[in-house]
Amino acid sequence: MLSIVQVGLGEFGKARGDLLAGCRQNLLKIFDLLGRQLETLVEGDLLPGNYVVEWDATGLPSGVYLYALTWNGRTEFRRMMVVK
Repeated sequence: MLSIVQVGLGEFGKARGDLLAGCRQNLLKIFDLLGRQLETLVEGDLLPGNYVVEWDATGLPSGVYLYALTWNGRTEFRRMMVVK
């Protein structure tokens, strides 16, 4: 079962230099509610913008999961629901 994770990396300014400064190590990781890391979906340099990432949740039960998005030195956690 494929799930879709949509994330947006914040704009860092309109000048070209600011956009290139936003091109840094980015991470998107999936966790269960016990805090165990299940998978790393994205690891690399990305420019600011919106991204859609597919996550294969086959083999995992329905329930609430967390994803952590790290960009520009910040980490933000969000909840998502897997329904089968």
